[in-house]
Amino acid sequence: MDTNNPIESPTSPFEFEKVSREVDSIIAQCMNDMTHEDREQSYLEVHGIVDRFNETPTAVQEALEGMKAAIEKSTKKDALKLAESMDEAYVNDSSLHLKFLRGEKFNIKKAAQKFVQHFELKMELFGESNLVKDIEQEDLDENDTKALYLGYVQWLPLRDISGRTVTVFFPGKATAQLDSLSRQRVFFYLRMIAMEDEAFQKKGMVLVIPSGKESEFMEKVEQPAMQTAVKDMTRLSEALPGYTQSIHFCFSNVTSVGAIVVFGMVRFMMVAFSNLITIRSRIHKASSQEECLSKLQAFGIPVAVIPKSPADNDYHTTVLQRRKRLEHKRRQRKQRQGDDGKRSSSQSDQESEQVEDSDDEGFTVSFDPLDEKCNWICAGPGPSDVILGRGRKANNHTGNIRLRTMVEELSDVYKTSSKKQKTEITQRVVDSIHINGRFLKESEMIGWVEVPDEVARIKVSHAFRDSYKVKRKQADKSQNMVGQKHRLELSLEKPNRRVA
Repeated sequence: MDTNNPIESPTSPFEFEKVSREVDSIIAQCMNDMTHEDREQSYLEVHGIVDRFNETPTAVQEALEGMKAAIEKSTKKDALKLAESMDEAYVNDSSLHLKFLRGEKFNIKKAAQKFVQHFELKMELFGESNLVKDIEQEDLDENDTKALYLGYVQWLPLRDISGRTVTVFFPGKATAQLDSLSRQRVFFYLRMIAMEDEAFQKKGMVLVIPSGKESEFMEKVEQPAMQTAVKDMTRLSEALPGYTQSIHFCFSNVTSVGAIVVFGMVRFMMVAFSNLITIRSRIHKASSQEECLSKLQAFGIPVAVIPKSPADNDYHTTVLQRRKRLEHKRRQRKQRQGDDGKRSSSQSDQESEQVEDSDDEGFTVSFDPLDEKCNWICAGPGPSDVILGRGRKANNHTGNIRLRTMVEELSDVYKTSSKKQKTEITQRVVDSIHINGRFLKESEMIGWVEVPDEVARIKVSHAFRDSYKVKRKQADKSQNMVGQKHRLELSLEKPNRRVA
């Protein structure tokens, strides 16, 4: 598709409808150009029905080996060769390769191409000194950091009904007029920290692009600036791991000048997108914001937590500040490590945020949220996730309710089981939750993290214990009611006996 055509921004409701029909035509043409299987798969993914790759150890290992071979065959890989000469272990890290494979649904050729392009772009954006390290906030300059905290791109604190991360992008003057390199560095950083979340790797994300007050300034933006912004996004999509499963363009006031101009930009973006992305795009036109939100809700998106503007960024700011603290503490830990990679107990106590717990059988486990093996979570819990902790927030979460239901069904068997059998039962429950969800804990210092299996099993053990407590309370309450009823009956019988 030709991306060099100028954006002819409509200036009236009539022209808006004209561009609207043109966008619909682009989507229809892309649909016709694709196979029936691709069309059906794209439709399912828009609605959150995903047929994920079966990641058996053998299949993953074969894919990793195939990707490595495909990378070796690549010819344009100057930055990658330089990176290998600097730190071969970093470049060949299987966890990094796996992020690209998951983002391409284990299409080995596409994953290898994107991996090579990733280092080329990273070299250009951050320089040779940052080529073999994970990008952190300290690697961004003052303009980058200001753009990062502006709030024009944010994650929602809740996931959609399928457990996918929802990203909101606000188009506007501030967005389009950002320095091109700053814009690319910000998106690069956000995507790569999001990819630490295994659910993000496997399920991809949903992108929501609203037109609100911010877009009312779009008519002041020169067309070349908008074209550059869109081309930057296209370039990033060719070099960053991850998968956009659907894009929702929202126009809550089709007569506003801002919405009219943004819709012109949407048309340009449609031309720039690949067919696979274009047919996953949905245009929502409405006369009010409430009507537009109701349309998004039909796709399982938690509309109650969608920010109204970039300035509505409290959650966004909190996430970034927590992430900054995490990066700082991880750097401190690496600096304090000895040549053998071990630390003294005093150093460990100073650096970590150890969480320790034990189950009903006396098994004790501790874990450190700063450990990179604990997945950092960019967005809040999904519907199938279990939240560790007490209080209404955890108790009323759908994943916790589901866990209690499973525990209640197994409680009688668990109560009469041996210690070994109880361990097996709790592990089966953990495995069942892990089919679609995770066990998450919120740290005030660094945010949400996924806990290790041992900690998850203890959470399940506590759930069985709490279930017994509830049953005992119910039994005691029932017994008390029976006793009260019996005493009441006796008190009523006494007068009758006197009369007799």
